[in-house]
Amino acid sequence: MTITYGGANYDPFTDGDELSVMIVKKLAAEIKHTYDDKNEIQIRFA
Repeated sequence: MTITYGGANYDPFTDGDELSVMIVKKLAAEIKHTYDDKNEIQIRFA
């Protein structure tokens, strides 16, 4: 799954809601955040 959104550099996995982040981290095999004039989060599920 890839999520792309504009705005300032914001990584929800380091700055976001702890409960939501914990749930996604438990389900995901890999999470990657990049910023190049837009935020992009790639989540790979096992």
